[in-house]
Amino acid sequence: MTPPLLLLLPACAQLDALLSEQRGPVTEVVLSGYVYSTPDPTTEADVVIDGAFTVEDPDGAPVAEGAAYDPVAYPGYWLVEVPAESELLLRITPADDASLPTVWRLRSPGGDAVWDGATGPADLPGYALFAWPLELAQARFDAVAALAALPSSDLGDAESCGLWGATVDPDGAAPDSFRLTDAAGEPHPVFAVAVDPETGEMTLATAPPVHYFFAFDLPPGAIDVALGEAETRYTCRGGELLTPWAFSGAGP
Repeated sequence: MTPPLLLLLPACAQLDALLSEQRGPVTEVVLSGYVYSTPDPTTEADVVIDGAFTVEDPDGAPVAEGAAYDPVAYPGYWLVEVPAESELLLRITPADDASLPTVWRLRSPGGDAVWDGATGPADLPGYALFAWPLELAQARFDAVAALAALPSSDLGDAESCGLWGATVDPDGAAPDSFRLTDAAGEPHPVFAVAVDPETGEMTLATAPPVHYFFAFDLPPGAIDVALGEAETRYTCRGGELLTPWAFSGAGP
């Protein structure tokens, strides 16, 4: 027997109230994706399988620990649960001595996300996450040091960090617009580099474009990286490579 319509109305009203009930705001999101062992992976073996994947706030306070999803079925695929819409540091520390611990910076999204390829975090458009091979990074730093008439810097030195950044807008970045300051407020030189698109030859930039920027022997602690008026903080723990990739300067 069908109930009278008037008896159904209160029930429908209650159901509508339940269906329209507002959930609380998202506070935790899951980030996941492949972590490569080189910026230019060519085979499925070019991934980070073992090591540590730690998440910190910009001042270096622990936030979360990432984990390999399935090292057998999906080698190199990592995931981590982090606070939503927060400024974070990702510290990738491969287990092998051939790789440098590499520090990334991002703002977490408001929902679960994948950082692999073009769907990377807001700070990494078009880039996957990777750790720098020590030999490759050291060769590039040696080349920049030679251009700047500086002595070579040991990237494996546990008492300092190197920094290798890439600009999101090379034509809009002036060499004198970069600033680097440590926790004591001391400035550090920044070496802006342009790359010839045909030959790959590097030169110290005296005007835009600036494709890369480098800094040597940064002390442990907070490192503020600025482009123009915008500033972003990294934290150096020593023996690491800070990686402001796709850098526009934006950040707190």
